[in-house]
Amino acid sequence: MGLLGYTFRTFNRLRHGKGFGVHSPFAYMFIREVLRLPDKYAYYSYHELEYWHEVSVDEKLGEPLPLKYLKMIFRIGNYFRSSRMLLLGEYDTLLAVAAASVSPDTKVCVWDAAGKIKLDPLKNRSERFRQITGDADLHAVLSSFEDGYGRPTVIINGDSEEIERAVLSDEISRLEPVFIVVRLKQNRRIWNLLMQNYSDSGMSFANPHVAVMVPDQRLPRQHFNLWI
Repeated sequence: MGLLGYTFRTFNRLRHGKGFGVHSPFAYMFIREVLRLPDKYAYYSYHELEYWHEVSVDEKLGEPLPLKYLKMIFRIGNYFRSSRMLLLGEYDTLLAVAAASVSPDTKVCVWDAAGKIKLDPLKNRSERFRQITGDADLHAVLSSFEDGYGRPTVIINGDSEEIERAVLSDEISRLEPVFIVVRLKQNRRIWNLLMQNYSDSGMSFANPHVAVMVPDQRLPRQHFNLWI
């Protein structure tokens, strides 16, 4: 589609990001109050996320996700009162901390098929890490999710056959989690599979870097491209 298509997509992202052309009350609220809430509205965990992001950059611990997306992940978990968060794929310190920051009751499990969390240089410096575990047995992980409250959140940071089988499994589907796919350029195949799997109902939101799927049979199937 070339330049014309790019211009059209950019225009739509700008409109949807401000709520224009969004007729669903849920989507309008979710965009304005969760996905794109201005930084002038401070949450209780923002200061901590800013601190750990700065530490990660200073100590050159990989390539951290931009701070605005870490705050967004926290807000999504907060909105859905997620007491269980599942991080699928490569372990990422800041993703795990953002998930654990939702509340002291929130448990985060990392599953990368190998089931091992790498020795983390930040681990002994934050109580948040007490909420983060790893397990090779995905069935056991998902069984523990049934004991939680709120709506679980699945954060996807990778693309493999194991992750594909996990996100499309009946075990995960029946939990009706919210899906967040980070680093979308590398993980677009998984996102496309999610879009195909949840094609009948629910809403999805994406920019070129991060995408969010909210499966819900009560919501009409709609997708929004926007600036997040």
